Amino acid sequence: MSGGAIMNSPWFDPALVEAVTEFVPPWLAMGLVVASLLGSIYVIGPAVLALAVRHREPVATSWPGILLAGYGSFVFLKVWLDVPRPRITSPLAGAELPFWFEPLHTVAVGFETGGWPSGHMVAGTVFYGLATVDLPTGTFRQRASLTAIILGAIGIARIGLGEHYLGDVVGGAVVGGLILLAGIWLRSHTAVPERLTLLGTVPAILAVLAGDVLYGGILVGTGATVVILQHRFL
Repeated sequence: MSGGAIMNSPWFDPALVEAVTEFVPPWLAMGLVVASLLGSIYVIGPAVLALAVRHREPVATSWPGILLAGYGSFVFLKVWLDVPRPRITSPLAGAELPFWFEPLHTVAVGFETGGWPSGHMVAGTVFYGLATVDLPTGTFRQRASLTAIILGAIGIARIGLGEHYLGDVVGGAVVGGLILLAGIWLRSHTAVPERLTLLGTVPAILAVLAGDVLYGGILVGTGATVVILQHRFL
């Protein structure tokens, strides 16, 4: 299924993305790279592992399955819909960056996958949404406010770095929100953690069948590993 039919929409306007990237000075672009990383697997993965040690229930029991559903869904949708990215040059392209910052910029830009939905927004919405619902730190309103700020920063960063259209970002938030709600509902009806993880792996299997053997396969393997660990230790 081609994404070309929706590219005339104002939600997918390359001129808007280009205008934003041209407005962003290098110092702000460096901040956008950091904000973008908040929605990346390089931050979310270690955070889940650390939280699972401290909060075995519900982090170790239900979060893996719900997060896997989020990752698998956007990998599948990117392949199936094949919506192109704006391909706008990062505002930091050609800039002299500190040697330690170069790898951070590299992992934030230059993706070759489809654009819709934004994977950072899907993963960020699911992860920070679960943290808002489940973690005991502060009040619910405080956690929800912080989550809204983080997700807003991630969305602005993905556009400001030239990686996504506005429609990609909003679509990612919607997809992530739906998966979050479905996951919370499913875990209230699923007492066995392994079952929720297996259900969460289904979108990754669809991604493999759709043609993304690499990322879909990694997610399927991760799901299988998590199921074994849950069965062994929970």
